[in-house]
Amino acid sequence: MRVLFLVSSLHQGGAERQLVTLLHGLDRKRFRSIVVTYYPGGTWEESLRRLPCVDLHCLGLKNRFDLAGMIMGLSKIIRRTRPDILYGLLGDACTLALIHGKIIGKSRVIWGLRATNVDFSQYSLISGLVYRLNAYLSTRVDRIIINSWAGSKYHADQGYACKRITVIPNGIDTGYFMPQPDKGADLRRQWQISPAIPLIGRVGRLDPMKDYATFLKAAKTVAARRPDVRFVIAGDGPDQILDDLKALSCSLGLDERVLWLGPREDLPAVYSACTLTSSSSSFGEGFPNVVAESLACEVPCVATDVGDSSRVLGPGGMIVPPGNPAALAEAWERIISLSQQQQRHTGKKGREHVIDSFGIQKMVHATEKVFLSVASYL
Repeated sequence: MRVLFLVSSLHQGGAERQLVTLLHGLDRKRFRSIVVTYYPGGTWEESLRRLPCVDLHCLGLKNRFDLAGMIMGLSKIIRRTRPDILYGLLGDACTLALIHGKIIGKSRVIWGLRATNVDFSQYSLISGLVYRLNAYLSTRVDRIIINSWAGSKYHADQGYACKRITVIPNGIDTGYFMPQPDKGADLRRQWQISPAIPLIGRVGRLDPMKDYATFLKAAKTVAARRPDVRFVIAGDGPDQILDDLKALSCSLGLDERVLWLGPREDLPAVYSACTLTSSSSSFGEGFPNVVAESLACEVPCVATDVGDSSRVLGPGGMIVPPGNPAALAEAWERIISLSQQQQRHTGKKGREHVIDSFGIQKMVHATEKVFLSVASYL
C-alpha cells in the first residue's frame, strides 16, 4: 500500500518528529511511504533520505500563497507515485490532500490534526480561514487522526465531522529519550552550572501558544526567592519573537539567570541536565511532546493544564492552571525543594508511565490499523 504524506516542511517540531517516528516504525512489507514537503531542507530531511521504503519529494514553493505551484507540483508527484492514501498533516496540507484525493483524483484521504483551543488572533488571517474551511470540508475526509482526547472534543465542537475522528496519542521513542546523566553533566560544565544548582528547563519552539512570557514571569518570582536557581530555554522561532522574549527577560532582571540555547539536536542531554522542566503553554497544545520526552528522561515536569497535558504527565510532576506565573513558580519551588531521592522517584514514575502509555509501537500499530481500514474501501 502506498501512502503519501503531505507536510509543509521537515523542520524540527512535534508534528514533524512524530511523522519521522511513524515512518521508522511502519511495516515496510505492507507500506510504501511517499513524503512531500512544500519547502526543502529541515532537521529531518537527511534522515528520511536514508530510510528504506520512503520516497522524499519537495514542491519547492516560494511561499504558502503559491497555489499554482502547490496544485501542479503535487499533481505531477501523485500521477507518478499513484498513492492509495493521501495523508495531509495540519492546515492547508489537509485541504490540498482533499482537493487531490476527492476532487482531482480518487485516493482515500486522511487528515492529521493536533491543536486544541487555538487563539487564531495570534496567527495569520489565512490560518483561521483554512481552519474553518476544513471544518466545512471534513465530512468528505475518510478519517481524521487527532493526537489527543482534548483535541478530538475541540475539533468536534468546532464543526469537524466527529464520526470521522480517531484519537491516536503520540508515540515517544524511549530508547532515544532516556536518562543521559553523563551528557547532562557535560552540558552543565559547558554552561558553568554546578551539579548542586537547580536548573529549570523549557523546551519548545518560540510560538505564542507556548506562552514563554508566563515562564519568564514565573522565573522572576523564583529567582527572587532562590538566588541559586538558573533557567535554560531550548527552541527556535521567528527573530521578532526571540527579540521580544529576550527584552522581556532583561526587563525582569533575568539576564544573568537565563540561558538561550536556540534549537538543539541533543535534547535527551538537555533534559538530563535539568532538575525539572516545564510546559507553560496557554492554548493550542494537544499532546505536549516535551512533557513526555522529559519524563522519558526521568526528569520531573510542571505543565499547564492545556490539552492532554494531565494525561501525559501522570505521576511525573505537577499540573497548574495556564497563564498563572504564581502557580507555576510555586510548583517549581515544591519540586526543587524535594530531596534528590524524591526527585528521582518522581522521574522514574514518569518514565514508567510514558513507556506504558505512549510507546512507539502503540502509535504505529494504531495508525497502520487506520490505513488498512480506510484502504479496505478501495
